[in-house]
Amino acid sequence: MDQLLDIVPNHMGVSSDNALWYDVLENGRASAYASFFDINWSPANSEKPRGKVLLPILGDHFRAALERREIRLSYDAEVGTFSVNYYEHRCPIDPGTYPMILDSIPLPEADVHRQEIERLVTAFGNLPGRDTTDGECVASRARGAASLKADLAEVCARHPGIAHSVEERVGWLNGEGLESLHALLEAQAYRLAYWRAASDEINYRPAFLRSQRTGRHPSRG
Repeated sequence: MDQLLDIVPNHMGVSSDNALWYDVLENGRASAYASFFDINWSPANSEKPRGKVLLPILGDHFRAALERREIRLSYDAEVGTFSVNYYEHRCPIDPGTYPMILDSIPLPEADVHRQEIERLVTAFGNLPGRDTTDGECVASRARGAASLKADLAEVCARHPGIAHSVEERVGWLNGEGLESLHALLEAQAYRLAYWRAASDEINYRPAFLRSQRTGRHPSRG
């Protein structure tokens, strides 16, 4: 007998505190946990986001919040990860889009460490895309991303100059590089939106998780 169980985990099922939801925001349909959530990735309405999760967390329209510098990129050097922050909300950056950040960090052409960054840029860019749902590709993407993040953290730990350059790049994106930050956000598996858009455009059930027949409890992830 099959069993379908809907769980309301204190209405926290889609917060950034939920590691499974965070993974979906990072990897979209290529997340190993994408099927745990009731998400309509291909809505019939062409105006709704396709292949993306709508996140109506902004207190104003996206462009206005962006221009006020309320949406900001951050870098965690200890684990080699980028995320975007809007007040208390934190959303991950797709590792496949890390080249949009790292490819232009301010390193001199003669810097002996440039080759290490170039290797990472190429490797991040070659990760399987978010459009794949094949089990092996999903697993390969997860393994590759984890390994490359660790490599980036290790390179930054060994070379403070690189870490400083990455932080400079993040600072530029949060300041003068507004359009580049906009492009980076457009490339993610989610779309940040004004909270008033929730009732008309949201494409998932925000309070619920859908369990699998594996006996696992995603709400406890």
